[in-house]
Amino acid sequence: MKKIYFGAAFLFLGLTSCSSNDENSVDSENIFMPLNASSAWLYDVSIENQNVGRDSLFISGETTINSNTYNTFSTASTPFGFYTNALNNSSIRKQGDKLLISGTTGFALSELFPIDINLTDFVLFKENSSNNAQLDTKSGTIEQDLQGLPIKIDYNLESFFKESLATFTVPGRESYSNVKVIKLVANLKVNTIYTLPGLNTPVSIGILNSQDVIISTHYYAEGVGMIYSKTEVNYELNDFSQAEIEFPIPQIGSSTIEEFLD
Repeated sequence: MKKIYFGAAFLFLGLTSCSSNDENSVDSENIFMPLNASSAWLYDVSIENQNVGRDSLFISGETTINSNTYNTFSTASTPFGFYTNALNNSSIRKQGDKLLISGTTGFALSELFPIDINLTDFVLFKENSSNNAQLDTKSGTIEQDLQGLPIKIDYNLESFFKESLATFTVPGRESYSNVKVIKLVANLKVNTIYTLPGLNTPVSIGILNSQDVIISTHYYAEGVGMIYSKTEVNYELNDFSQAEIEFPIPQIGSSTIEEFLD
């Protein structure tokens, strides 16, 4: 089975589009991500249980979007992890018991196939909710070119409040109290227009049936921030080997990325 690995092209940032959420925010003085000029986090990152590097994430300043003040996040160098990639150059603000993120969260099925999802005030975190409740959702369509093939990507990005934990021990690390668990799920469907050999009429072909390609679970400790994340990436393209159709993407991809607060 071929593996997917994430590099510098994993995340691209912008500030457009919008998201929607249904749950009202309630006032909360609890801090699950310290948002001040001195806030910084250091993560050890592993892929398939192999350490690949360390990411330094910190607040680098402030920005104003639609009259709201956000904290901007940066990394000291090109990040390795899913979470640190998602926050690098993004903008976050606290609203009641929520953390709202604005930016373009992107990922790639291969180096040739980056996918960018634009967000504005998407609910990245919520302190108070029922278990497994949906916090936010964003759907849309992206059209791009893949080595001459017109690609249409239908996506749906969701965030969920998974559960509250009185204590949680980061695997192989220390324990924390009052931990909130958040899950992000990215579902993708990919089609293209292709002219089959021997035919002159282009036809629509499904490259990837609707699948939950990314499931990322984040653990937030009160007064600390995100202490551990585990991201599962899995996909399987439709098999066109009998039709002798080849796409510049591995047919099967699977990877597990973990980030540990140091």
